[in-house]
Amino acid sequence: MASDSFEGWESAEEVLAFAVAAGQNVSRTQLVRWHKRGPIPRPRTRYQPGRRGLETLYPPGTSALVAEVSALHARTKLLDSLAWRVWWTGHDQDMAAVRSYAEKACREFDETLERIRGLVRGNSKDGTGIRAVRNHLSNSSDLPPPVGSIRRHLDWGGGRDFERFVSLLVGTIVGETKSLDSGDCRLIERAFHFDEARRTPLSGSQDWWEQEDGSGFVWMAKFLSRSLTDRLKEIPDDRFLEARDEAQAFFKAIVTFGEVMNWAFKRQWGLGFGFAGRAVQRLVDDPKRQVAIVVLFHAFRNDPELSENLHILRDSMRDWSTESYQDWKRLRFLAEEVPELDSVVSPLRMREAFRTQQGWERLNKAIAAFRAQHAEEIDCVISAHPELFRRGEAFAGSPNDAWPQESRGT
Repeated sequence: MASDSFEGWESAEEVLAFAVAAGQNVSRTQLVRWHKRGPIPRPRTRYQPGRRGLETLYPPGTSALVAEVSALHARTKLLDSLAWRVWWTGHDQDMAAVRSYAEKACREFDETLERIRGLVRGNSKDGTGIRAVRNHLSNSSDLPPPVGSIRRHLDWGGGRDFERFVSLLVGTIVGETKSLDSGDCRLIERAFHFDEARRTPLSGSQDWWEQEDGSGFVWMAKFLSRSLTDRLKEIPDDRFLEARDEAQAFFKAIVTFGEVMNWAFKRQWGLGFGFAGRAVQRLVDDPKRQVAIVVLFHAFRNDPELSENLHILRDSMRDWSTESYQDWKRLRFLAEEVPELDSVVSPLRMREAFRTQQGWERLNKAIAAFRAQHAEEIDCVISAHPELFRRGEAFAGSPNDAWPQESRGT
């Protein structure tokens, strides 16, 4: 290989030095083990004119990747798990290592579901199995935060709705959920705090509420009727990658929208969207759940009806997370720097802006008036943070032209 083909490649010494500068202590032995097992690309060697021995060179970008791999390695010592974590962050990996971890995660997931099914079906005649699962979740004091919050929310005031909710979940897991009545649908809404959203309908959301029939639970019951291990075997590598990217974009949009709703409505769970955002953050933080999510999204993509809806939702979510969310981040930052803005973006005004076009126009008018009144103070904040209020990105339509990147009249 000609020497000029190594332009931009990084020596082993440079890779290790970069890791140290990034606060990661990586040994040469680790470097060799990682490039042999997949988390980082294999190096090449070249002769060094006038010097003895060969020089080891890694492809461009390896230094930053090694620092990231080292940070992930602190959370797991298993190399197949490490390969999955690196692949999940968007880096190319040896798909054999990625699939090895995915297969193990799917087997564990299937075994867990089988244990639950066995518990329920083993006592199906008198129903003691499903009651045992339900009672454990209803009475346990050691539950994951999202489940604990659901239980407190449903049983507030002495009710026992959490037991009904668990029964729906268990029915879905064992594949017995064939349909849901309106009471079941309302219960699921309340479990995830979306009852607030129904009472405060947003613009364009009414049709969705009227169409919601719990079909998602029915579809999930059908999905879980087949093992994840079998489903994984049917997914080609390129489709597996597409499902990962689609799932990540979708969940990123949910998290960012949840942040905005929490801030805009000044309520703990942001009409349910904030609760969903926090639950998603916990969900996608675990590698084994990430595997199940990718397999699930591949199934979404293969379902003709769901695939069409998913593409529409994905496109709108992508626009939201890349454009509108940035506008709201700037507005939130300005509210922190100019506290008087809080009275302008009050929960009442925000609620009306999300509900109707007239409310949105009134919000824009109020913000424009505030902008004119506090022009000097706002201009000072904007000029001090050009990385946030960069030209061409200043509130493109949200809220309209109320926050230009430069002073009006300049």
